[in-house]
Amino acid sequence: MSEETKKWYYSFEGTAKGPCSVEEIKMAIQAQIIRKDTMVWPGTGEWIKASLSELSPFFPEELFAPPLMPSLQKANVLEDLLKDMKSPENRIGWIYSGIFIFFIIINWMTLSLGRDGSAIVLVITGLLLFGTFFFDLKKMKKEGKPLPFVKQLSFLILPWYIWQRSAHLGLKKYPFYFFIGLTVIWTILAVSYFAPEREQAEFANEACEIARRNNYDCVKVKITETVKKGENYKAVIYLGNGNIESITISYNSKLDRVTIWGL
Repeated sequence: MSEETKKWYYSFEGTAKGPCSVEEIKMAIQAQIIRKDTMVWPGTGEWIKASLSELSPFFPEELFAPPLMPSLQKANVLEDLLKDMKSPENRIGWIYSGIFIFFIIINWMTLSLGRDGSAIVLVITGLLLFGTFFFDLKKMKKEGKPLPFVKQLSFLILPWYIWQRSAHLGLKKYPFYFFIGLTVIWTILAVSYFAPEREQAEFANEACEIARRNNYDCVKVKITETVKKGENYKAVIYLGNGNIESITISYNSKLDRVTIWGL
């Protein structure tokens, strides 16, 4: 039997359609009624997939779609991130980051209170983290996915614990990467706040304010020498009448008080 006269049957919605000529089969392929995975029967033998039969040359070449544009990739990542933040499975992972955000914001606001303010924030943050940690362990155990004790110890290094937790539960690592980003931000803020230049500038400004309260027309104070870092500095004070005087600035960390000597 020639190709032109051969009659074909094909499967469509659970029933056999045919007999069809080769031309009719070509038209069905063009209309995407017959696909590569459609089962066909050439009149003899067994039913086979169209892509494995003599009909395979009639299927158009597949065109591969180009990769997503960078803007679309970013949009998909953002959408996936927001979806992960809302998912109940990974919610606790994000709570750890939320607690750290609380620590950064509140501690930054209370740095002006001195060590006592920072200590209070640190204690509250620690209690929140440990409470979340024990709740998390209990939840994983209840769901039949207890975290091994060795991995529990990684809580001592919180970012590593968040990674271990995500890997153990088969979740995405977004909370880990977010926490690392927060750690970098906090480190930059802490370094900038406690930088010697910033500390000296604050002492100089406070010394100038003290001079003004004592009826000296202080224009500015410039620290010239560090006698003892964080406690004693030699400086010069520029007065409104053009005079320049040498002074000593002392800082009492216990009382959080700046004192000037030499005026």
